[in-house]
Amino acid sequence: MVKQALEAFGPAGLTHLADLTEKRTCRFASAAVYADAEGVLHTFADDSRKPGTIAPAPDRGTGLRSWSDLWSIFVPEGTTSTLAALPPTDQDQIFAEWRGNSVVAALGAWLAEVDPRH
Repeated sequence: MVKQALEAFGPAGLTHLADLTEKRTCRFASAAVYADAEGVLHTFADDSRKPGTIAPAPDRGTGLRSWSDLWSIFVPEGTTSTLAALPPTDQDQIFAEWRGNSVVAALGAWLAEVDPRH
């Protein structure tokens, strides 16, 4: 759904939609589903990351790191800049906090339990 929203509205369009809200609060959430050989689905989800706000306008800053256009509009809690515009050390601190609840890490840990050969 994120890809379609970004293609339809773009970062600037999403900031304009946030103009219609009272608080502009948002958060990153993620999910992964693994289908095993028997077809059983194993779901890993995380929506526990700290909230942030949507910036008044996109800001990519001058950094080279940006995984998603969402980085140009997401202002992490406790900061005044978008994730894309933050210095790399501040980005690294935020990513370290998020890593603890990563769905990719949870999936990897589960796979290691199920098949310890990996």
